[in-house]
Parts: sequence; C-alpha cells; structure tokens
Amino acid sequence: MIRVRTDETSQLNPLIETYRELGIQFMKDRKINPYEATVQFKRFTKFEKTDEEIYKDRENPNRHFIKIPVDIDIDLFEKIIFSIKNNCNFHMFDASLVYLNCGDNFIDMASIYSDHCEESRLPELRKSLVEEIKRLKLNTPGV
Repeated sequence: MIRVRTDETSQLNPLIETYRELGIQFMKDRKINPYEATVQFKRFTKFEKTDEEIYKDRENPNRHFIKIPVDIDIDLFEKIIFSIKNNCNFHMFDASLVYLNCGDNFIDMASIYSDHCEESRLPELRKSLVEEIKRLKLNTPGV
C-alpha cells in the first residue's frame, strides 16, 4: 500500500506510471490477508521541554514526546494506546514507542503525532498514560 497526501490529483497518474515502470503492480478491489509489522528506525531529534515530562520536536511542531515512567515493550504500549484512544477523550493522534539513548541511560517515551495537537492537553494525555500503566498493574516507581 502506498499512501499519498496531496491536493494535486493531477500528479497521481505520473506517479503511478513511474512506479509501473519500476515493476510495481497496482491491484483494485483485491482483499488481502491482514498482517502486522513492527518498524524500527534510528533518528536524531532535537526537542525542548514544554511541561513536566513532556517535550516538543523542534523540527516538527506536530510531534511531541511524553516520558514513560517505566520500561515497557511494544505489545504493552499498543494496549495502553488502544485503551486511551477508546476510553479517553483523545482520538486524533498516532503514537509510537521511543527508546531514547541518553548517555548511559535509556528512557522510554511515547512519541505523539497529531496534525490537530492541542499542546495544552498533553499533560492530560500524560496523566491518562500513567493511569493506564497503573491500571495494568505495572511496577511504577516514581509515579
């Protein structure tokens, strides 16, 4: 699947033709079996602190980071985000788990991306994140 965000639909046909020339086939109305994938990549990000345990990406105003008070894995992180999206008043965001290498320490963070982010609500989202961790009976020192 290729996702293209553009208001200029006249550019889609040349793009499709370029991909066809590269040997990519496009199929219509074909059902495929669902699959899951975990994507891992390394990125250097400059960020600044905006609130307690909340940071803002200096290069992308739509991305924020919330420090997670404990070490968690991707499966648990997905359960937490799913629960927050379905039980709290936060819906329009994407989240990913970040392991931040900070000298000799590793810090877990939730990367929050939203075109409609209200920075003033990020402390509320952090509180929901911490409460959901506690609800799942995790050891949460310092929380």
